[in-house]
Amino acid sequence: MDEAEALATAGAAHGTVVTADAQRAGRGRRGRQWAAPPGSGVNLSVILRPALEPALASPITLAAGIAVCDLVNSRGCESSIKWPNDVLVGGRKIAGVLTEMSTSGTKLDYVIMGIGINVTEVPAEVADIATALAHCGRATSADEVLRELLPGLERMLDRFFAGGVEAIADDWRARALLGVPVEGANGVRGRAIDLAPSGALVVKDSGGRCHHIVAGELSWG
Repeated sequence: MDEAEALATAGAAHGTVVTADAQRAGRGRRGRQWAAPPGSGVNLSVILRPALEPALASPITLAAGIAVCDLVNSRGCESSIKWPNDVLVGGRKIAGVLTEMSTSGTKLDYVIMGIGINVTEVPAEVADIATALAHCGRATSADEVLRELLPGLERMLDRFFAGGVEAIADDWRARALLGVPVEGANGVRGRAIDLAPSGALVVKDSGGRCHHIVAGELSWG
């Protein structure tokens, strides 16, 4: 995402796409890093400049997750979205979305959306928690998968920009990992049951109270 950040800072237009054949220092949530062998996956960053306040732009990750989930399903893999940014097949991660924002006060300058999809293989060190399209469905080349992804991604982002979370909520629910136990870093325990209008994950505890999880780590299972 560093190249995309440099381009965005230099004024690159909304919708600019930056791709990489290999990912050697990819960034995940909370600063995690990963590597992708050359040609083994889709690694792209998209520069976006939506006319939205920063708080309203944050759930954009959800819209991208829907598009990625649909792409994975179209390839013969039965996938689901794990809030907020992972796409899973059989409990293993096949794709992820990460967004970073640049703001000036209350003004949103740009969003950089990074998307990674495992196409042909995954590094051996994460083989127990990750999978690839070639392992569960139809996989050809990363370039072909990228070409299939972009139109659906554009449609879902346009829908989000026009109508916010409400415009994508039903699509997200239909693909999301819901009804499973979760535990938040703040001690909240319960089941993930819904998506809030803000984009937060709604968790119902054993006492029937609902909590909105907006950030932080979650243990699923």
